[in-house]
Amino acid sequence: MTNPSGKTSAQVPTLGLICVGGCGTNNALEVLRELDPDKHGHLYILVCNTDHPQLEHHFAAQSGDAEDQKEKNLQKWLKRQTGESAQLSILHLGESGMGAGGLPEVGEEVTRASIGTICEFLGKVKVVVIVGGAGKGSGSGGIPVIAQLAKDGGKSPLVILTMPRAAEGGKRLKKAQQVRDKLNAICPTIVIYNENIPKESLTLTYKEVWSEINLSCLLPMLLALQEIILEVGDLNFDLNDYVAGLSEGNFAQFGRCDITAEKGESLKSIAEQLLSNIYQDHTIVNKARQIFGWLHGKSWTVQEHDALVACLREQMSKDIPEDEIEINFGIYQTVQDDKKWAAIVAVAKDPPADAVSPGAKHKVAVTGEIRIRAEGEEVQEKIPLTTRMAAGLGFGKKAS
Repeated sequence: MTNPSGKTSAQVPTLGLICVGGCGTNNALEVLRELDPDKHGHLYILVCNTDHPQLEHHFAAQSGDAEDQKEKNLQKWLKRQTGESAQLSILHLGESGMGAGGLPEVGEEVTRASIGTICEFLGKVKVVVIVGGAGKGSGSGGIPVIAQLAKDGGKSPLVILTMPRAAEGGKRLKKAQQVRDKLNAICPTIVIYNENIPKESLTLTYKEVWSEINLSCLLPMLLALQEIILEVGDLNFDLNDYVAGLSEGNFAQFGRCDITAEKGESLKSIAEQLLSNIYQDHTIVNKARQIFGWLHGKSWTVQEHDALVACLREQMSKDIPEDEIEINFGIYQTVQDDKKWAAIVAVAKDPPADAVSPGAKHKVAVTGEIRIRAEGEEVQEKIPLTTRMAAGLGFGKKAS
């Protein structure tokens, strides 16, 4: 199999996505519908759930040709469940098939009973992203077990954990917080707070809202990882750089910004978009010692890169010594499209501050209005770095 980069499967590191429980199963369905497996030969997916009817409902093969592109993608994935190179695996946890009854201990027990199958899947991949919800049974009990297995197996797990809404009750929130804390002791975890659904989205159906949340974090994260895995950047950031970045702490924050405005966007606007995903706790960056990411687009200049790096550094704590800070970007400019975007992961060893509620907009302080050009926009003049930004980059005077 050949990937978009021209590399054969033997040359491409594989990424594993493990979706656990009811929330994870819904996440998996979104991913399978959005991504064409013909273009993602590096991606292997395992879906684990105690609710067998949900698995059957979501992943039922259809006869005949699908008309909708998303349905076509799903049907392609469903045909890739057999053989040594099977990209999709569906794991029915437990024997009853009727769920875990909201009991994490049941989710843990049935997941441990399937360790052999899970380890077999982990053997196929280099790194793994684990996705699911906390607060009920299958995900709450299963995700920590799988995360520990992946860590022990050297798969550099990253968990994307969804928290319940307050309307679901204090008992469920308490269970979810216990799972979150357990995971923070195991591996890097990005926490998604469903409580932060915007008011204007409350009139949407649950299916529409979950799709919106997926599009805010999980899918962009997978697409950024795809580029890290498949492409050799002009300023390269490879899979081992990603692994090294994750090793810097267990509190993680993800952000992405698409630069689509006809005349570009201000650096402040881009930084705020990267750091203000409404479903995450943006205060993680204030304690981060490591920020890594990827810049995609033909027109990224050295000055734009340096200005963005300096701006991100200003959001990190001034109490952290400079020799303990690293901001590491890969830049991919030999692209086949006209898109320009940036994606980052901030990683901290210490928990975020409790004083700022997740979802609040991150306030970025930038002196002057520095713009990042959109693709195709003519260069009008050099982008100046302010004295403060230049100092953040270690320069002694204002750049000219």
